[in-house]
Amino acid sequence: MRINVGIGSKELLGIALLWTALVFSLPADAVTNTWEVTGSLATAREYHTATLLPSGKVLVAGGVGNSGRLASAELYDPASNTWSAAGSLATVREFHTATLLPSGQVLVVGGQGNGGSLASAELYDPASNTWSTAGSLANARWGHTATLLPSGKVLVAGGFNAFSTLASAELYDPASNTWSAAGSLATARVNHTATLLPSGKVLVAGGENIASAELYDPVSNTWSAAGTLATAREYHTATLLPSGQVLVAGGNGSSGFLASVELCDPGLAPDPALQPDLNMASPWLARTSRLVAGSLGSAYVSGAIVATGFWPALEASGGATNNSASNTPVLQVQRIDNDQTIFVPNDETVALTDTSFTGSPTAFAGFPAGPVRVRAWVNGVPSATQYSVLATPPGAVAAPTAIGGDAQATVDFTPTAYDGGAPITYVATALPGGLQAQCTAPCASIVFNPIAAGTYAFVVNAENGAGVGLTSPLSNSTTVYPLDDIFHDGFEATP
Repeated sequence: MRINVGIGSKELLGIALLWTALVFSLPADAVTNTWEVTGSLATAREYHTATLLPSGKVLVAGGVGNSGRLASAELYDPASNTWSAAGSLATVREFHTATLLPSGQVLVVGGQGNGGSLASAELYDPASNTWSTAGSLANARWGHTATLLPSGKVLVAGGFNAFSTLASAELYDPASNTWSAAGSLATARVNHTATLLPSGKVLVAGGENIASAELYDPVSNTWSAAGTLATAREYHTATLLPSGQVLVAGGNGSSGFLASVELCDPGLAPDPALQPDLNMASPWLARTSRLVAGSLGSAYVSGAIVATGFWPALEASGGATNNSASNTPVLQVQRIDNDQTIFVPNDETVALTDTSFTGSPTAFAGFPAGPVRVRAWVNGVPSATQYSVLATPPGAVAAPTAIGGDAQATVDFTPTAYDGGAPITYVATALPGGLQAQCTAPCASIVFNPIAAGTYAFVVNAENGAGVGLTSPLSNSTTVYPLDDIFHDGFEATP
């Protein structure tokens, strides 16, 4: 079933933190998938949160372990492949949420503690490796969602307290470190998903025994209906696709665990501030080249995003154990003539940043050559188009004309009419002997200087980054004289 609503996405480039702390790695040649043990957490835990920090480190906080609920937190450093302590929360908690703020701090909200549902919130500061209070919610809750809005505020919705499922929602403002009401859902729900849409609205879907969906509008601070899923579900995931659709998958329903999947088609009406500012893409590409793209980067004013780069501090979907992370860019390459499309992943050997993207070197294998559009998709919002060409070898050069001289020869030719889509170098080859000289387009003449005395003919090839064009026909024969031969009388060249 399809319902007309929106999308969103968060950070995280690709980590799977399990109880044994395994990291999945894709080798540079992308031939086989392997797993590598990367040490162990100091404390075994589940129902914790894991948040990718701007430094590239990962903050793991809270959860429950062999000794009960945990307040401890740990940092994973991929550069050194090591774990270290990250201080302790003021309160033990599980089933909480953790949200990366534009400031780089992490907001931890609610959850279950030893005394039941929690209303408290805490802030982790990576700069000082310390925790501080972030005020209290009006309602204690766990199983809620927490979604970072373009304004920099965090929407906390639904969940369960000690007595009942909640319909209330609250907003956290990092600028004032305070909480305020955010209206009420039409339906109280727990274990649902919340997805930030390109419009800046938030789609809340499903929950325990619930098939309905709702939209939160931060401008009016109100909620509205957003259609109905085909199957009521909780503990599912909601993931933004490059197409702009939202994929709702799995979960638990009235009949047990679910294998069914549904697509939500939002129709894109993005806030201009959420459109990635792709300002550069490779002017030409070959099937073995990497797509290189650039952005001016993300910008914020008082925590609100005003410009979007490749990796903005925006949440995709929020939840305790069912976050779906897709805040990294996908570069779309589309043929202009027939709209054939591929999506180019980042080269895992080259660091992705908010301003720089380098594509996989095998992305264009088998893709037809020709003019293409390039777009960056970030959180389901497409950038403006840059134009490029997937190049082919250039055309053949017509028969050149050769003129001999003293220890030199000049080869004149007509440039090829087809450049293949990439800059051309013309290479002339002397026969016999195979001596070569070249010029870079635009040019129509190549000079051999010096070249040994003799009689020669020449061929010319046009080359670009995609390959070498067909060889031209042979030129006329011409004589090259010794450098000190003044009158050219009686000289018979000997190659």
